[in-house]
Amino acid sequence: MFRASARALVAPVLATALGTAGLVLAPPVDAIPVVAQSEGRFVSGTAGATDLTTLPDASSALAIVPGTPGPVVVPVGAGSLDAAPGLAGVVRYGAANQVAGASASGSSWSASGAVTDAGDMDLGGQHPASVSLDLAPFLADVPAVGSALSGLQVSLAGVAAKATQAAGTDGAQSGDYAIKGGRLVLTSPTLADLPGTVSAAVAPVQAAVDGLAGPTGGLATALYGIPVVSDVLGALTGAPTTVSTVTADLDAVVTPLLGARTSTDGLVTFDPATGKVTVDLGALTGGADGLNGLPVDTEVITPSVLAAVTSRLSTLVQDLVADVQSAVESAVAGAQVSLTSTQGVVTGLLATGMALTTTGTLGQVLDGTATTTQVLTLLGVTQTLSKATLLTALAGPVTSALTDGALPALVTDLLDGVLTPLTDLVLPGLDALPDLLSLVVNHQETASGAFTQSAAVATVLPSAPTSPGKASFANARTGRNNGPAPDAAPVLDTIDPSSGPTAGGQSVSLTGSGFEAGMAVRIGDNDVTGSSVEVTSPNALTFTTPAHAAGDVSVTVVASHGTSNALSYRYVPPPTLTTVAPIAGPANGGAKVHLLGGGFVPGGTSVVLGGLTVGPSAVHVVTPQRLWLRSPRHGAGIVAATVSTIGGTSGTKPYVFLPKPTLTRIKTSGGGSTAGGTVVILRGSGYRAGATHVLVGSQVVPATSVDVRSSTELRFTTPAHPRGGAQLRVVNPAGMSGYKTFTYTRGSAVRPRLTRLNRSAVSTTGGQLLVLSGSGFVPGSTSVRYGGTTVGPAYVRVLSPSRLSVLTAAAGAGAAKVSVVTRGGRSGARQVSVRAPRPRAALRPTFGGPTQSPDLAPLFTGRGRPGATVTVYADGLAWCSTTVGADRRWQCVGSRPLLRGVHRVAARQVRDGWSPSQLTGWLKVTVGPA
Repeated sequence: MFRASARALVAPVLATALGTAGLVLAPPVDAIPVVAQSEGRFVSGTAGATDLTTLPDASSALAIVPGTPGPVVVPVGAGSLDAAPGLAGVVRYGAANQVAGASASGSSWSASGAVTDAGDMDLGGQHPASVSLDLAPFLADVPAVGSALSGLQVSLAGVAAKATQAAGTDGAQSGDYAIKGGRLVLTSPTLADLPGTVSAAVAPVQAAVDGLAGPTGGLATALYGIPVVSDVLGALTGAPTTVSTVTADLDAVVTPLLGARTSTDGLVTFDPATGKVTVDLGALTGGADGLNGLPVDTEVITPSVLAAVTSRLSTLVQDLVADVQSAVESAVAGAQVSLTSTQGVVTGLLATGMALTTTGTLGQVLDGTATTTQVLTLLGVTQTLSKATLLTALAGPVTSALTDGALPALVTDLLDGVLTPLTDLVLPGLDALPDLLSLVVNHQETASGAFTQSAAVATVLPSAPTSPGKASFANARTGRNNGPAPDAAPVLDTIDPSSGPTAGGQSVSLTGSGFEAGMAVRIGDNDVTGSSVEVTSPNALTFTTPAHAAGDVSVTVVASHGTSNALSYRYVPPPTLTTVAPIAGPANGGAKVHLLGGGFVPGGTSVVLGGLTVGPSAVHVVTPQRLWLRSPRHGAGIVAATVSTIGGTSGTKPYVFLPKPTLTRIKTSGGGSTAGGTVVILRGSGYRAGATHVLVGSQVVPATSVDVRSSTELRFTTPAHPRGGAQLRVVNPAGMSGYKTFTYTRGSAVRPRLTRLNRSAVSTTGGQLLVLSGSGFVPGSTSVRYGGTTVGPAYVRVLSPSRLSVLTAAAGAGAAKVSVVTRGGRSGARQVSVRAPRPRAALRPTFGGPTQSPDLAPLFTGRGRPGATVTVYADGLAWCSTTVGADRRWQCVGSRPLLRGVHRVAARQVRDGWSPSQLTGWLKVTVGPA
């Protein structure tokens, strides 16, 4: 691969042959016999009479055979066309890439813009290749646009194009393009004036509301004009004491409405504060695919697109006017009114005076529902003033000032100040935009045997006799190609697939040139000949791979006139499968299943469970040694699990599809003691050892304490429970059974007996598994006394009424007495010798793992001594074992599930010739639902 400037790539022999070709690229080279050629150039075009390819910063990637086959890579930094006459400040672009390649087979390719060094279009990659146009300098050249807009910008977030030509003489030419985004931003002074226009239209309404308040305002004046009020006031001297307020802040109501507004489909946004209108050109033109996948030479700035913009903009502005009108009317109707007027004395002989109040809103005043009080006395005689008469009088100035005055005027002012300028000025300016700018996407051009693909072409003032600027972005040219020279060695271009199983037998296709009947394919050290090679054309063949060790090998073709270039092929070994965890799940599917092994490939691994295939899209490869999937629905039973990749299929491991358990019968003699310890037999279906536990009320009897005799019968020992009925249910990974009631009756607890220990000596370091045999052991309420330490029920695993296990605690050397304690009392003691460990103890392994997991079988990992055996203990019981690898790492998943809840987990390692290490610190692990 070559990286160079354009100047360094153009050899002297080509200097006289490379001219300019107007809009796009330099013409193909014909001065010498050319097998193949191509060019990638990000920016091309003209500025008046100036060719943009002649600007000082212009560059391209040129590949040619014979000469520089490439791939040639010439990146372009972010820049502008300010150096072009008349285009200063108009065109800006982001960093882009330019690549090209040519082959002795007569094939060639090129790409530019947001593309990789290999020529693949990549709009999200390291080369943004953005383009932005600022048309402000040209607005005045189109009067309708210049009078309506003060700014216009068009931007594309990324552009890319690629062109290819097939091998041979005059091979097929094709191109493709990609565009990210597409935005049009218009700035209108008229639209920017809308907040001021709306504020000016609302101001008279605010003044009318304010004019109703005060002792001389509209409401007070109307009150004094009521005949009975006038009579009382006429008999008194001096002015009444009147407090009249009408509270409404219309600016506070209207201001939130003047923020940015977006059309219901999200394609047009209008901001009254700035007068900017932002348009999603991509979605308006091409829908969900934006500006991609459009026909060749599709114009974007079209009357239909602009009509869609004006329609949405008109709707947004009309909605703004309607919202302002509605908000003002609602605020006026909701304006708070408080009117109090008093004068004279209203009680006593010959008293004369009044006390009048009105509270509510202007709307309530108008509809007669405001709250009022009326007390009027004239010479000791109470005067009558009804609520209706009072509110009718007060409604008069409200109607004249607002309902019939300021509010209708508001509508007129909004129509004249907002909608009329929009219709008369702004929208005609938008309709004239095609006279200002042409934006064409997916431009293709063929000339003199050369094919050019461009992502976008922008032309300023397209109707003018001479455009001040015409630029194409993301250009790729291929050809003219004359094809391979006679008797040249064969050439390989592509191999598909590029990997396969070590067992061989994979059909592989090669493309290139110079293929002939009877030629051989060399793969690694093996020659494939005869019927295993099928030449279908001078440019294509297929062959069958032989068996080979895993790894990368070279592939060449050997013809009578030479050996080709080499392509790479990878032999992939079949995957291995060592663990399936958990080993059982529901027959109705949906369980999360982990598989451990090796050779797992992201996106290329499938799993078969009982003949049902889970494809690569549903298999989640976490590492090459671990994956997970959701089990499919399957009939109940034990099935085989296998993993398949392009390298083949692994060996099998069992997986059990469990039906949802049923509970049909409880078989036990009489009731159970409240102290627990009763052996209960349950019958039903769907029972499996290690995957079935029992619920006694809310208490869990774990699977390790459930004796599954068959798929239809199990036995367990009841835990302690208050007197009365307890619901029994059977639970496995497939679900929960219905319940049967077990009755706890009063009864004395049985004193436990301890008859045997599984070992006579333990280590002073603790952490060793001690198994106790005897009778009367009760799940959930059994403790163990070990020396001077009591190990509580939470850390004692009752395996059956006659057997339990516990991890020893650290203790001093000597003898320690061991006994069992339940509600029935304390057993006799057995003695165990506590000894210091042998001096050469294995080091304690490091240990980590999930503190919370959605899985019933979480994965634990850590580091240890290579070759040592690490055992993980869950709640005192060995849960899984594994061997530490040469990289000092280990990982372990148990063969049975953990119950949902909190567990204490630790690990230790053992090495040949060494005593077991101490346990790691206990890790709390929370297992929850998937």
